Amino acid sequence: MSLYELPKFNISRFKKNIKKTDKGLQKVSLLGIIKILRSRFVLVLILSVLISTTFGFLAGALSGYYFYYEVKEYLARLDIEIPEVQKV
Repeated sequence: MSLYELPKFNISRFKKNIKKTDKGLQKVSLLGIIKILRSRFVLVLILSVLISTTFGFLAGALSGYYFYYEVKEYLARLDIEIPEVQKV
């Protein structure tokens, strides 16, 4: 499919939040940013990123703790010593 055969879409709703400055640069208005942040899609996206980050950190911490001792026991059977975890 050619780039010229793609379906057209209405860009006017995106242009509402953009205004021209004196230097010719385009700047997004604060009201437009607030409207974007209030949308349900953005809130769901932010919430899913926070939840996945939290669970990923917890899973990594727990598996790192568990696998450290599993690997340590396995290497101890092979007469290989690894340093102890330093507690502060």
